[in-house]
Amino acid sequence: MSEFNVSFPLINELFMAFRRNSGTSGPWTPGDIKKLSSGNTLSLVHDVIRGLSEIKKIEDLIDCDTDPFVPSGWKIVRHCRNGLFQFSLSAVRLYLNEQQETNGSVSGEQLSEELKNKSALNTNVLDWLLANPKHIPEEWKKETIFFWGTIYHNGFGDLCVRALKWDNFRWDWVYQRLCYNFYGDSPAALRAA
Repeated sequence: MSEFNVSFPLINELFMAFRRNSGTSGPWTPGDIKKLSSGNTLSLVHDVIRGLSEIKKIEDLIDCDTDPFVPSGWKIVRHCRNGLFQFSLSAVRLYLNEQQETNGSVSGEQLSEELKNKSALNTNVLDWLLANPKHIPEEWKKETIFFWGTIYHNGFGDLCVRALKWDNFRWDWVYQRLCYNFYGDSPAALRAA
């Protein structure tokens, strides 16, 4: 680094590169830039630029910290931002509460309260599955899988939760109001421990 000089045009070029090169998870943040400049991260990037290393994308990774899809006229009431989630069947646990398991039902309000303290997956996972249906197991066709990590307020004044459902032809999303009951065919998708 004996001849390394940084001029304003180079700094500006780097600044413009950060602005135009957002990742799939959104624009650069000050925290991202701090992480890039810490430790030996830049030496690893330098090796990539020189052709000595390569960057490999982690497959099936879902950013559960980003804002979720919001249907027209709806609002988000609660969205649990639960980090990066690498999808696999072993990483998901389908949960029924005790009343649902005994062929009964439970109110959506009660289930919502119960699931606040559990690792309920949010609708970023639901929407990723809809975009990548090859990852949805065949046995899920018998159920409606709810993603309680995101609660919405629909345009009619109701609290709602979205779910993944097979409609006999394709996968789609549906929703249910929290004022209704949830039965044994309506498990919650949780992060497996």
